[in-house]
Amino acid sequence: MTRKRYKVKPKRICKQTRSGPSCFLRCPAGYTIDDNNNCNTCPEVENGTFTNNCEYKCNSGYVKMKDKCCPDVQNGTFTTANSCAYKCNSGYVKKNNKCEKKLTTVNISNKKTLENFTQNVSLKPFVWGVNASDNIYKRPIDGSWTQIPGGLKHVSASGDGWIWGVNSSDNIYKCKKPCNGEWTQVSGGLKQISGGDTEVWGVDASDNIWKQPIDGGGSWTQISGGLKHVSASGDGWIWGVDSSDNIYKCKKPCNGEWTQVNGGLKQISGGNWQ
Repeated sequence: MTRKRYKVKPKRICKQTRSGPSCFLRCPAGYTIDDNNNCNTCPEVENGTFTNNCEYKCNSGYVKMKDKCCPDVQNGTFTTANSCAYKCNSGYVKKNNKCEKKLTTVNISNKKTLENFTQNVSLKPFVWGVNASDNIYKRPIDGSWTQIPGGLKHVSASGDGWIWGVNSSDNIYKCKKPCNGEWTQVSGGLKQISGGDTEVWGVDASDNIWKQPIDGGGSWTQISGGLKHVSASGDGWIWGVDSSDNIYKCKKPCNGEWTQVNGGLKQISGGNWQ
């Protein structure tokens, strides 16, 4: 579509500040400033960048829709030409401005049903471990061990989508599933670590407790309390034990509301099945 352009010179406005005069250009209402410092009657477009011809390009993750930059929903279609409304293709659902694969919920009431379900949908559950030399190994439940490059003193495979581990120097590493040794170091230092559904938890050499998003895309947040071992793999609960083997639990999302549980343990692990 051809747009008629009306050029107007912007007004130069200067203000006196402590560090000296500060100047900027301002266009009249309804105008936008282009790369040549002219005021053009171009439509305002969010999530995009103008050129000097009233054309624009959308930022990464957005697509052009008439005079808009709409989120690239993927696996879906826009319902009108004048808005960012969209519908997802069959088998996909709306989530975070995208169309993501719809998950099938299956109620599994016993071990035999679980075994049949695993075989039917070709799931490949793996168990991970480290040996006395800090070598890393993984294997399918019914397969053989495969050594993975790297060296860790502790590894956690319970995180949603990620393997986490710490080495002998308390350096932290993550690897996207299925991991074959593509480790990425994460800032911080922990002596033990445990992945959960949405967060990864760990304790440092001083028994301080820390957590951050499971993909490692955030920063570490300290949680009140002190534990020598923590488990984030439990369904709905964080579990831990302190230096005196006292046991504690905290309902997810946990921010330090620990409740002591009777008994004494030196190590603990939460699960989703009996």
